[in-house]
Amino acid sequence: MGLLDAFLQEPSNSNLHIAVRGDSLRGVGTAHDPLNAATRQGPRILATLTRGSPPADTTRVALVNTAPIRHGFEEGDMVMLAGVTGIDADLWNGMFGIFAVTDFSFKYFMNDEPDPLVAGNPTCARLTFPFDEIMREAPTHIRIELGAGTFQTRGFAPRTPISTTTRSECPSTRAARLPSLPLSTSRCPI
Repeated sequence: MGLLDAFLQEPSNSNLHIAVRGDSLRGVGTAHDPLNAATRQGPRILATLTRGSPPADTTRVALVNTAPIRHGFEEGDMVMLAGVTGIDADLWNGMFGIFAVTDFSFKYFMNDEPDPLVAGNPTCARLTFPFDEIMREAPTHIRIELGAGTFQTRGFAPRTPISTTTRSECPSTRAARLPSLPLSTSRCPI
């Protein structure tokens, strides 16, 4: 047997293991300590929510005010809105891409026109997606092993200036629920 044949029969040591972990540890990427790709939620900030009004906004736009607390969010961030109760709570609460960001406020689009009265104790928190970071930093020509779970991701697209973004192009997130399976890639496009 030639050296090349022997080399090709050797198992590859270039595996990167990724999982949605329940702890806050980063992991190192081995089978026994996979990298943690669980979506992270920043600190919750109390907020006041109101519905937009024409002509400046449609009634499907939510206006969020966090004053007197500076939220630190940026255009296009993904945030988790929670704490709204009542008949249209499912329209106000959830994961949203934000726009028109100032130090103390931002806006997001809702799926439908909600009742203008907001009940409960609304909060907002920034979401980060470690899966995206891991895939961007992964070396080429590596075998990626994904554990079971839901891997949330922003996906990948060339950056578009926010001033030209339309409602249909607003930032979103994607989720993939996968059984434990290997994923081989020669180049990661993320």
